[in-house]
Amino acid sequence: MSAPLIGLPLSAPLAGKLKNRRVLLVDTSTTKRDRRAESMRKLGMEVDCAADISEARSWWRADLYTWC
Repeated sequence: MSAPLIGLPLSAPLAGKLKNRRVLLVDTSTTKRDRRAESMRKLGMEVDCAADISEARSWWRADLYTWC
């Protein structure tokens, strides 16, 4: 069984690439959504959260989010 990636230190180049990114996280599970958002914020990302696609559509703005 492999260890989860969350909580492991990132290499400097990868950590630098994640900063200044804005993402829209869509997840129906409140617990998972909150944990994922917290982890992403710790990496320096800006995170907007939505519970479903309807809410995600209300957040969506052209050129607001970073596409990897």
